[in-house]
Amino acid sequence: LLCGEAVRLGFDCHCVCGYDYLVASSSRKGGAFYKGERFAGVKLALEVAAVSRHPKTISLMGADMNKKSVSGPDGPRMKIVGENELCGIANIINNVMGIDCGRAADQLAGSVCDTPPSFATAFTHQWADVSFGDCGTFQICHCNQQCTERQNWRSIGTVVVEAAPLENEHAGGVLRSFPACEQDFDLSSFKTGTLGTVPLEKRVQTTITASLGISGGLQPLGSILHAIRATLVKIIAVESPMLGVTIPLEEDVMVRSLDGRRLEEEDDDRRLQSGCFDDDAVFAEMARKIGLALSSCTEVLSTVYTSELCGDPIIADAVWKGCRQTCGLCTYLPPTTVRTTRPPLLTTSTETTTTEDGNTTTTVVPTTTTTVTTWPGGPDVLRLAVEVGVNSDRGALHLEARLEALRADPVVFLRALHEELSKSFLRPGQHPDRLWLWVVEGPTRLSGADGGGGGGGNASQASGAAASAAAGPV
Repeated sequence: LLCGEAVRLGFDCHCVCGYDYLVASSSRKGGAFYKGERFAGVKLALEVAAVSRHPKTISLMGADMNKKSVSGPDGPRMKIVGENELCGIANIINNVMGIDCGRAADQLAGSVCDTPPSFATAFTHQWADVSFGDCGTFQICHCNQQCTERQNWRSIGTVVVEAAPLENEHAGGVLRSFPACEQDFDLSSFKTGTLGTVPLEKRVQTTITASLGISGGLQPLGSILHAIRATLVKIIAVESPMLGVTIPLEEDVMVRSLDGRRLEEEDDDRRLQSGCFDDDAVFAEMARKIGLALSSCTEVLSTVYTSELCGDPIIADAVWKGCRQTCGLCTYLPPTTVRTTRPPLLTTSTETTTTEDGNTTTTVVPTTTTTVTTWPGGPDVLRLAVEVGVNSDRGALHLEARLEALRADPVVFLRALHEELSKSFLRPGQHPDRLWLWVVEGPTRLSGADGGGGGGGNASQASGAAASAAAGPV
């Protein structure tokens, strides 16, 4: 590599390229090489490639870089801003982890950045474990010292963030997509098809059951269970020529949490972990960084409703870190067990005894069998019972095949679930970044009796009784 090419890729080559560094430092202030500078005609603007949600170390090369008191308030500092924004006054982009910057209370005073480099010498500054939620091309800005002064910020290069590859449960779960990171994922094996006319479809009233586990941190909220049901309907749907509808209908699908559904009107404080509280100091500090002079959650609630405070995207970070109890964002106690004991199954056996006179006596003795299910996914797994009512023999076979396909490859379901959750108006922290799916039991067909001609050809009629009989269905 030429010296300029090495610098552009983030390599420190001041030993080999000492002459170029000397020439550059003689005609500039100290700090990272910025856009427009060259070594022997080669541009030095930094080029960084990153993958969304994957930590990255960003290394900035330069000369006479500040290496004294780097943890102090004056710098050095780095921030990532929009591609065409001015470094001195622009705020950091959304969904960046590893760098903490915000806007000062004085809107003209420039941004305030708090994260020092993890490694600093006279020729390089590094920030480790920086990750990006959003995808796109962004600008890298650097300040060598006195970073509250906007004229000391310089544009030194770009970072191009691409979407993370699709992953399955064994490779670390399926990630939530952030803006510009949405990917087209293959629904070809799950797209709504038709059962066809050969062999002849028959009317059979039956219910398909399965037990699903979703780990990653989802809570049994009504809105989350609705999203799971909508995703299931989308994934397992098929057109029934006999019934003249796409089955199953949404009302044919019941999703129930085995840990109990938590309704919004319940007293949240009863199940909160100890140590859950509002932190007014943190809230005030986070609010200050976006130019708001707010001192506490209670102060805000004196002028607005709770829903306005907790749902405002502008102060979402401040609320998430400082108003956890007020906005119901605390972590709930995980289930104390990940083993499910089913009600005992009653069976009978016979015992034969012989009396002294040679006669035999046979006695029927009741016995019980207890089934224990061990759930994968760890203590935060959301344990679900699923029942799907169907009014067609071939429809039942299709639904069983779809559920088996989810066991083999859950990626499509989880990507579709992330989309549904993103439309569910969840609070910060209620939509986990990464999810896993486990088909723990089933699919199992509960009944297969001929439904005859009295069903009216509507799938929802076939399953209404089964869905309404379950406690707390969605």
